[in-house]
Amino acid sequence: MRVILFLLGLSVALLGYYLVKWSYDWVREESGLPTRDEDVVAVPHYIIGGFERLLAFFLVALNVSGAFTILVAWMAAKLAANWQRRATPGDDDKKDQEVRASTLIALMHGVLSLAFGVLGGLIAQA
Repeated sequence: MRVILFLLGLSVALLGYYLVKWSYDWVREESGLPTRDEDVVAVPHYIIGGFERLLAFFLVALNVSGAFTILVAWMAAKLAANWQRRATPGDDDKKDQEVRASTLIALMHGVLSLAFGVLGGLIAQA
């Protein structure tokens, strides 16, 4: 039974990608943000999200002490790694608005992504 719960929890953590991606795309569209160009150099969302969902899953499933502190630290580090985007040359209001909206969207969907990992970890822990 433990193996089944572990695999079910892992599935929830990994399959959460599809709901997070759908929500991310929808919020970007509703916010009027352009889609990411193919030639933009960036770590793909599915890799970052997969890492954070697996991190949350294993920290919770293995009942690691301080798991939620580690997850908050991860989210802070992830957002801090993107702060260099805020420096825009001149007074480009449109670019500043896009950066602010993108940062909020990243925060919202980072939390949502972690929630799927935590939920999966709780299922595996049961």
